[in-house]
Amino acid sequence: MFKKIIFILFYLSITSNAHALTYYNFVYRIEEGESFSLILRKFVKDFSVINAKTPLVKKIIMNNPQIKKWNDLHGDKAIELFISEDFLDISKYRRYEANTLQKIAKNEELKKEQIYPTGLKGSVFYMGSQGTFTQKNSNTAEINFKQNSPFSLGGAFTYYPRAKLYSFSFSTYVSYLVASQNSLTSEKISIPPEIGGNLYGEYRLQKYNSILYSGLDYEKFSTLNLGAIQNDGKVYLDDVGVASLTVGTAKSFSMFDKQFFSKISASKSILSTYTSGAPQSSTITDHIDSGKYSGFRFMFYLNYKFSEKFYLHTLVKYTTMSGPSELSILRTGIGLGYILF
Repeated sequence: MFKKIIFILFYLSITSNAHALTYYNFVYRIEEGESFSLILRKFVKDFSVINAKTPLVKKIIMNNPQIKKWNDLHGDKAIELFISEDFLDISKYRRYEANTLQKIAKNEELKKEQIYPTGLKGSVFYMGSQGTFTQKNSNTAEINFKQNSPFSLGGAFTYYPRAKLYSFSFSTYVSYLVASQNSLTSEKISIPPEIGGNLYGEYRLQKYNSILYSGLDYEKFSTLNLGAIQNDGKVYLDDVGVASLTVGTAKSFSMFDKQFFSKISASKSILSTYTSGAPQSSTITDHIDSGKYSGFRFMFYLNYKFSEKFYLHTLVKYTTMSGPSELSILRTGIGLGYILF
């Protein structure tokens, strides 16, 4: 009798294990307007009879404690589904799997488009600025004067190859400068416009949300001829053009729940031109070092995009150079930009 009882229990155990349910387990994101029964019909065989006592329903409810009301599901929430093999329509599941993979692929493409801008982007900008110049030469004098600009106009353009981490940027500007007084004479100086531009190669560091860039800068501006001031008390302007090699970094960051974009760079002059505006008789030739300026420039730039098309921007730029005179320039500015495309 005891042996018969053992055999029956062993048989029931085997039978129970043989009929244990196998489940397909996967995460499903609810779409707006879907009910629990509609979701299940996406995966079970047609004409299946399922109710609250069906094991797969119990298992789904038990494994999704975050859902409090199964008769009031909300879109874009994720639930874990358990569809037992006896109810599963494998063809429906395969279609869902294929559609899900397609959606994932599309989302990845969209992310790439967002992470990696594509094509040509451009903007135009206005900026007003204040410039303080100091020139000195041991053989002549030291002079301080202003080069203020009520407006600078320019454009900035960047080309992004499709889904690449590198890009190329170009910008140019022209600054109108108001007449200025200096610390040596009472004469008011009329200053020609300043022009400049740059061409950079850029590389994005996605992990740090920043950019490394390097390239060439060019600026053409005016300085005073100190020799002529000392010789005959007249003010003449010299034209200076400087090409520089620039390296810098740019980074986006959030502050006070606002999004900002900053740049910092350092430039070293590699080529310069110098044209004296004074007659030969008014200059002191022994202080002129072949008319070449050389030195460094440092710049900080900050940008705040306050709408889809408009942004505020500001900069601080400091230049120190030596040549016909020792030259230091500090310029600060603030302005408005408009995104073209």
